[in-house]
Amino acid sequence: CEFNPLEYGLGIKQCTACSLAMAVEPDGSVLPCQSYYESLGNILSDGWDTIWDHKLCKG
Repeated sequence: CEFNPLEYGLGIKQCTACSLAMAVEPDGSVLPCQSYYESLGNILSDGWDTIWDHKLCKG
């Protein structure tokens, strides 16, 4: 495909880690994004507020 959405001002212009997307591993580890492997906590054992308020999400 030769369509480039950025040429038309479309698409996300910045990192969306923690703000629009997070990744959850099979063991419950929550990552700020699928490419950053430092865990914010575990969705199975930590409260959501603990994960959401993690220092990595305060960018």
